[in-house]
Amino acid sequence: MTKVKATLTAIMYEYKHEELRIIGLTYTTTIPTSIEIEIAYEIISDIVSENFTHYENINNGNYTFGKLEGITANISQECYCFTVGKYPKSILETIEYDY
Repeated sequence: MTKVKATLTAIMYEYKHEELRIIGLTYTTTIPTSIEIEIAYEIISDIVSENFTHYENINNGNYTFGKLEGITANISQECYCFTVGKYPKSILETIEYDY
């Protein structure tokens, strides 16, 4: 089993209805780019679903928030990064995930 670490690197805000809201987060991971993107996607998807995804019933409709927006291969640091959008349920400075 390997431990993957994700570290918060950016917070995205929007100003709506006279309120400043967090709409997204960006994390850098310790997953090396030498690992296939499919495997990295699987690991990152698990991290996002466990830590950021939440569901709300709005006007009799179920909505999913805290979705994985994208994965980036950071060539200079040789690691994968990811962005969580749509109002994540939490802001965590670091995440440790056993894979």
